[in-house]
Amino acid sequence: RDSYPCEPVESEFFAAQLYAALGFLVPRMCVYECSTRFNHEDANRPHPLLLLVSEYVEGKTLSAFREALDGQVRSSVDGTGTHGTGALQWQQHVWGQIRRPLRASYIIDCLLDNTEVVSASQRNIVVDHAFRAWRVSFPSALWMHSSGRCVPPDPKHSAV
Repeated sequence: RDSYPCEPVESEFFAAQLYAALGFLVPRMCVYECSTRFNHEDANRPHPLLLLVSEYVEGKTLSAFREALDGQVRSSVDGTGTHGTGALQWQQHVWGQIRRPLRASYIIDCLLDNTEVVSASQRNIVVDHAFRAWRVSFPSALWMHSSGRCVPPDPKHSAV
């Protein structure tokens, strides 16, 4: 390759590798290069196509997990309007266990320009059955434009 990274899947792969190297939970990923033919004038010439293959993380998205956690607390409310034994404290403990590593890595999200890690839908973080938060998608990291084009940083704003 003559540029770094040159495809959105490469950018996402390298972002995942950086998070993993820093000790954050990310699924195992690899970039698979295959050859395909497109339906146009160069149809006889194969074109490389990069695919990102990722391990599936069993769990719920962050927003779905929070809704389920709130639902468990609501269902533990007895007829007097008070919470059952320790349900609220348990919810706060579990949510704190998930939120701490996310807060600790916030600066990394900013440095990698990973604006979609906690989006409005919060679907790029999955909470597994052990209450661990996994980053599962990095589409905006490493200067990727929303159109999928690699946009290098502006040298005028570079500190180097």
